[in-house]
Parts: sequence; structure tokens; C-alpha cells
Amino acid sequence: MGQAMHRSTPGSGQFYRGAQGGRRLQRPAVIIAGAIAAIAIGGALLGDHGIPAFIKLRTERQALEADVESLKNREASLAADIEALASDPETVERVARERYRWHKPGETVIEVIGGPENETADNPPPSP
Repeated sequence: MGQAMHRSTPGSGQFYRGAQGGRRLQRPAVIIAGAIAAIAIGGALLGDHGIPAFIKLRTERQALEADVESLKNREASLAADIEALASDPETVERVARERYRWHKPGETVIEVIGGPENETADNPPPSP
């Protein structure tokens, strides 16, 4: 016990015991905190509300936007049809003749079965 206990200070070139104890406590804490952060970030990115869900929602949104555009075009077409039916007597007559097979008194209606509108790959026109 002839030697006096000597405690070194930071910067004196010797190892500082206070820092040593702190480092040993900090390293596991940093590793644990890093692991917890990695799990949390991984769960956030890959979980139910993460990147896969985002990609799925983005794809659904694009499909819905295409549907909306298609419906807007259909609405414009129907609005034009309504306007024509409301203001043009020839359009009304054409629709009545085509859709409802109406005819004027004294007219003879000839219906062609298997005409061009009925031809398909499954039902080709008859051979001569």
C-alpha cells in the first residue's frame, strides 16, 4: 500500500475509468436501440401500411383514374345523344326505326337476317 491510488483525468494520456464504465454501458444500449429502430423501420416499411401497401394503393388509384376518365367520356357521349334526341327530329326517327323497328304507315320493312352487324368469327356470312 505504499503506492497512492491515482486517478487519471481525460486528456492526460491515461485511460479514464469514468469513460470506460460509460462506454461499456453505452455500447449495448446503442446496439439494442439500433436493433429496435431497425425492427421499427422494417415494420413500417414492410408492414400493412408500408411500401407494398403503398404500391398496391398507387396501382388501384391509377386504375380508378382511368375508370373516371372513361366514365367522363361516356358521360359526354350520352350528353351529346340526349341533346340530339331533344333537338333533332331526324335523330329521334332514326333511333325509333333502329331500336324499336318502327315504320311509317304504308312502308314495307325488310329485315335482313345475318347482315353485316350479325357477322362474327363464330358466325361468318354464308358461302354462295
